[in-house]
Amino acid sequence: MRACAAMLLCAAVAAAAVVAAPAPAPRTSGPWFDGWEKPVNPLGDCRFERQGDRLTVTLRGKTGAAHAKLLRDVEGDFAVEGRVEVTPDPRADRGEAGLLLADDKQKVYLARKARSAGDDQVAGVYLHTVQAGQGGDTLRVTAMTLPGPPAGKPVYLRLERRGDSVLVKFSAGGKGWDEPHIKKELKLPHKLKVGVLAQVGGDAEFKATFDQFRLTPLAPDGSPLKPTPGDKAR
Repeated sequence: MRACAAMLLCAAVAAAAVVAAPAPAPRTSGPWFDGWEKPVNPLGDCRFERQGDRLTVTLRGKTGAAHAKLLRDVEGDFAVEGRVEVTPDPRADRGEAGLLLADDKQKVYLARKARSAGDDQVAGVYLHTVQAGQGGDTLRVTAMTLPGPPAGKPVYLRLERRGDSVLVKFSAGGKGWDEPHIKKELKLPHKLKVGVLAQVGGDAEFKATFDQFRLTPLAPDGSPLKPTPGDKAR
């Protein structure tokens, strides 16, 4: 009897220890944590899920446009690239996700565009640039949609900063870059922000998945330099 009671007591103590064990701390390091700033989500309607080399951003559009972005500092010449796949919602007015290069006066946004609207083939690659004047007022805005892979397929995107030039490239399969390459001339400071951006319009959910993200310093001739720690997400 005493042995049985002792066994029951040990089992109760062990069970209490299991219940009282603290939950594991959330992960705070990895390719989508190290070197990045705090995520920007003005409407608070976005989820950032980081797993391995993959980042999934889920947005819920409301009455207006919703957007979220994740940025980091970069200096000098560089190439940034990554693969993005989007899941459109037929109720969305628009939706896109891709790479962003920006400072206080201008930005270059290269994105995978997805819009169902009853037609799964309505998609492409969207390029949006904004330049501001000395007073901060918008000086020039250009936007274009280029043919891309069908909706439901990922696309590879790349932006190369060389001095005051930005070279834009994309690829459907990741083996070589599709033509045409587009060159934008901007007055760029030495230090910029670079990262990813997703946005959607209308009362709809929009999901974007980023992976294979790489940020590589470039020499003046455009050849890659050895990345410094944190510059390359593996």
